[in-house]
Amino acid sequence: MSPVKYKIIHKKIHPPEADALADSYAGASRSVLAYTDELAKVASELETGWQGNQKNFFMDSFQPLIAKSREYALSTLQGIEKGFRSIQVDVEEQVPVYPG
Repeated sequence: MSPVKYKIIHKKIHPPEADALADSYAGASRSVLAYTDELAKVASELETGWQGNQKNFFMDSFQPLIAKSREYALSTLQGIEKGFRSIQVDVEEQVPVYPG
């Protein structure tokens, strides 16, 4: 009986752990978006019931933070999530070749 010979097969796979990482970034994105919605609601309530220069100073500083947080969730976190969902890695698999 002759020894079994092997050949190497190259293929691309989506690693299963990538989905768990993507899920964690998706969850973080949802959390940040929920927080920004809450902050926007608070800002709206303050906007209607607060007058004066201090209100203007505060809102001028506060409103951009809401927008930056939303952009972070939509762009950065969701972008990383999409990257993990689409990642493919090259693997080599050794398979036996049997005489014909």
